[in-house]
Amino acid sequence: MEAVRRLPLICALALSLCGCSRLPELTPPSGALRTEATGFCLRPFPTRPWRAVHTIHISGPFGHESAVIGVTVVDPSSRSIRAVILSLEGITLFDASSRAEEITVHRAVPPMDREGFPEGLMHDVSLIFLVPQGILSQTGRNDEGRQVCRWREGPSGTTDLIFDGPDEWRILRYDNDHAVRRELEAEALPGEPLAVRIRFSCRGVAGYSLDLGLLGTESLTECEGLFSP
Repeated sequence: MEAVRRLPLICALALSLCGCSRLPELTPPSGALRTEATGFCLRPFPTRPWRAVHTIHISGPFGHESAVIGVTVVDPSSRSIRAVILSLEGITLFDASSRAEEITVHRAVPPMDREGFPEGLMHDVSLIFLVPQGILSQTGRNDEGRQVCRWREGPSGTTDLIFDGPDEWRILRYDNDHAVRRELEAEALPGEPLAVRIRFSCRGVAGYSLDLGLLGTESLTECEGLFSP
């Protein structure tokens, strides 16, 4: 009898847990607006090769903080990235490139040489600056009325791009359990696709956050040689 009395409570708890693991519901656009919404989803991502320099303030686990300079080269068409981290004195702390998901580390000093760090960093750079991988499976508005673009990447998870204003957006990266693992907040100048301010956070036991401020950017006509040593 005691087990029977507990059954409604157990069922309610189960339903509650299931509800917490669902992705936010989206109200899809209607008719002709669907194609327009799809183009809108690509607005935060430059289509031509570019190079940018950022100040980066890093807040790591256990209250550790540091400041560095980041130089990033991106070719969106081939999804190629070169990421260089410099100390404020100009010393190269980390230098790696990524092409076709293959990562080459050119230089890494401790603790940036530890196992898994290059892969994690290049994945984060890709999430910040490139169109999400996977299929653009859904567009619509969330319960706050914000326009959302959703990409699904098979077993790897789901990425939501949320527009908070004409030149402000967020990116939420969910794992397979629909828990947010990475979050980005970005703000661009009017009409400019590359954000001037970015806050990126990775959640978890060893979570960290990055605050990026744009110092300068330039379009590139030829960047092939920049992805090799």
